Amino acid sequence: YFGSDSTKLYFLNTKITTSISSSGEAGRTDILEFLKRCGMPDLALDTWPVGAHTVSMDYLWMGTPLLTVAGEGWASRVASSVLNAAGIGWLSAWGLEDYKFFAQLLCEGDRLDRLREQLERDRWHVPLFDTKLSVSHLETAARLMWEVKSASLSPRHIVVANSV
Repeated sequence: YFGSDSTKLYFLNTKITTSISSSGEAGRTDILEFLKRCGMPDLALDTWPVGAHTVSMDYLWMGTPLLTVAGEGWASRVASSVLNAAGIGWLSAWGLEDYKFFAQLLCEGDRLDRLREQLERDRWHVPLFDTKLSVSHLETAARLMWEVKSASLSPRHIVVANSV
């Protein structure tokens, strides 16, 4: 976060899931408290080269925009896929210079407010959070794999296209 309120700086891979009790022992944060915290930052800045995975979806679900860098390896590309499925793939930078530029640009004016409104408005309509569509795709893929196996064909790529 490059805005004026530096108290809202959160990084995804530091996962706010532990707290220290008065006895000095670490404990897990309740999932509802964790999700509440995911909605607090104006902008979540993903880490690189190993980026966010499931936690990126938590931030987006809570309406917090996520900025990531698409690396070359799988571990640095998951958040980019999540952003694409949320309809905001443009928040995936292709390098650290672009990442910094996008972060500064997003913090100008009301851009983050508009992006948060878009996330909250589109939450129920994007493939990322469309459980019925995901289940349908998984069932179709399983059926197609079974058809290939039953016909004694060699393994192949299976593509399940959106019918929406």
